[in-house]
Amino acid sequence: MEHGTSYKWRVDVIQSDGKVTNSAEWRFTTASLLYFITAQSSPTEGGEVRIDDGEWGDDQSTTAVYEDQITLEASAVFGWSFEGWYEDGNLVSTSMQYSFLTTTNHTLKAKFLRGNPMVLIEGGLFFMGDALADHHMLYYSHPTNWVNLTYDFWMGKYEVTFDEYDAYCEDMGLTKPEDGGMGRGRRPVIGVSWFDAQKFCNWLSVQNGLIPAYDETTSELLDKNGNVTKDIRKVEGYRLPTEAEWEYAARGGKYTHGYLYAGSNNLNEVGWHLSNSGGVTHPVGEKKPNELGLYDMSGNARYEMCYDSYDASSYGKMGSRTDPIFIEEGNDWHVRRGGGCGSHVTVYCRVTFRTGNPNSNPTGSFRVVKTEPVPPGIYRITAQASPIGVGEVRVNESTWGEHRSVVAVEGEEVTVEASEVFEESFEGWYEDGNLVSTSMQYSFMATCDRDLRAKFKLTPTYIMGNTRDDPEGLPNEKSVHGVIFTYDFWISPYEVTFDEYDAYCDATGRSKPSDNGWGRGTRPVINVEWFYAIKYCNWLSGENGLAPAYKIYPDDGCFYGELLDKNGNVTMDISKVEGYRLPTEAEWEYAARGGSADIANGIEANDYKYAGSNDLNEVGWYKDNSGSQTHPVGQKLPNELGLYDMSGNVHELCFDYFDNHYDEPTPYSSETQIDYLARFVWAYRTTTRGGSWYFEMEDARVARRSSWIYNSWVGFRLARTLF
Repeated sequence: MEHGTSYKWRVDVIQSDGKVTNSAEWRFTTASLLYFITAQSSPTEGGEVRIDDGEWGDDQSTTAVYEDQITLEASAVFGWSFEGWYEDGNLVSTSMQYSFLTTTNHTLKAKFLRGNPMVLIEGGLFFMGDALADHHMLYYSHPTNWVNLTYDFWMGKYEVTFDEYDAYCEDMGLTKPEDGGMGRGRRPVIGVSWFDAQKFCNWLSVQNGLIPAYDETTSELLDKNGNVTKDIRKVEGYRLPTEAEWEYAARGGKYTHGYLYAGSNNLNEVGWHLSNSGGVTHPVGEKKPNELGLYDMSGNARYEMCYDSYDASSYGKMGSRTDPIFIEEGNDWHVRRGGGCGSHVTVYCRVTFRTGNPNSNPTGSFRVVKTEPVPPGIYRITAQASPIGVGEVRVNESTWGEHRSVVAVEGEEVTVEASEVFEESFEGWYEDGNLVSTSMQYSFMATCDRDLRAKFKLTPTYIMGNTRDDPEGLPNEKSVHGVIFTYDFWISPYEVTFDEYDAYCDATGRSKPSDNGWGRGTRPVINVEWFYAIKYCNWLSGENGLAPAYKIYPDDGCFYGELLDKNGNVTMDISKVEGYRLPTEAEWEYAARGGSADIANGIEANDYKYAGSNDLNEVGWYKDNSGSQTHPVGQKLPNELGLYDMSGNVHELCFDYFDNHYDEPTPYSSETQIDYLARFVWAYRTTTRGGSWYFEMEDARVARRSSWIYNSWVGFRLARTLF
């Protein structure tokens, strides 16, 4: 029988003659069982609850009959976040709205945690650094690399606010930081040092029953047992994000759309900066969030602090690209990200921009993160092609790509596969630098996290750097490394002359550069800065019906530009650029060495010190033979490709940013580089090549690298991708 149900019965008697005699009918109804349903807030100050659209409060009750549907709702107050519904100490739902059918009495508690709401971010692979090469300031964001986060983590939906930080100060008896007259409440806290932020994280951890993340004496990370660890996955408490976590989250994690800013290509939609903020912070969450639902990651507070040490070249020192953390002994600066209300250059708010600040300097803001514990027996398997661009991989018959990652359970069979771009180039599967299989299809049982690389061996187009080991070579000519071109290109046999550049000036109304009194005509043009060299390239492209090679910011008076493909889209793929342009540094050196006329299968027949000869007097003008001035182009012997003055006369501008390190993992490493382009340039730190009339013989070597702004010894020549 069922509760709350009416039943009736009677007795029918069949006589011997077949007649039926009916008795009276009896009726009864079973009693309805009432169940008591209680919902409570825990702690009461963290939020409110309600039952079936009833009143909100911290303790609400109702009655229900058997199999009534009950709906509970929780709402956190600002500065607190909802964790889940608990019954008898057990988690029954992480949803703020929880429904069930009544079969017994229930007392459920909505558990709230101190701190603003957090967003779960699934781990994965991403391309960290200035992949778009979007501004000259971003050379600190190189070398770019694939980074693998093998774990999931939670990140604060908002920056930590004054409300939250003031509660910490009151509880600990600390002096509250100044707000600079901007206001407190829900505005992001400012005036906090790196050490202060760690202490707040530890306090927040204790408030929520977690083991603190930091040793406050050494700033070292602690695991859930309180032991020092370098494994971020073992840290239980609240902490500052690593730089890799911050950029991955700002980009939108696995849901990224590739925006310049966190959630948009229009900064005004997602962030506060100097032009729209009035120079003050604003309450968090007033702009649009990014793809993950994170607010204000591109502007509002005065940058956000990360845990990592800051070094302009730390991307080249990071070591492991799996779950990376860069902590440098003796380095008392930390990374800051995201720009802020005082950022007068919008690029400072881009997801790739990075800067630093002393650890003890109380000028920062921050948001908190927390590692999501990995259940026992769950592993992340990652496969990646190495180097990028020459092959693809997949895991368990997923789609093909340069990198793939899956989650597997203990004992599950996993199959990784590799696919070649160049025939017979696959070398094997590697893990931690060790060969584990030479088969393109490799299967194994999941017993731990694994990060596998499909390594491809390649024959370089040529070898770049100080191949002769010349004693006069500079450290920045190392490491010697291979370069592969997947495209062909044109390069001008001569440097651009005054005749050519003067025609551009006449057509555009630009002032003509000085010739220093040496004459114009067919002498190489001088006194032209990089910015105007690329403007000349765009003009010449237009004159010849080609798409311009550069997007220039702005039309005048700035220092940088970006490459454009033939459809007018920004690109870093030099093979897609149609118009006239400056050569890349790799193109210049290949051409100077004689290109395909002297190099076959990566082997250079002559390996001349200068472009076309070991005797500079044959091929170039330099300090001892120039008479202290430039000379008309083409008067010396050409190199093997028929190119003149590649050694001497004037230094030649390249597109690449000049970096004085050949020993960074990318772009200057012992590994072969494909379609190598150093990165986007700063006009006052561009690479120049080839030596000039003003300098000694060693500056005219094909391996010599330098960087000059416009001067009487600097000119340029043109290149163009062959379609």
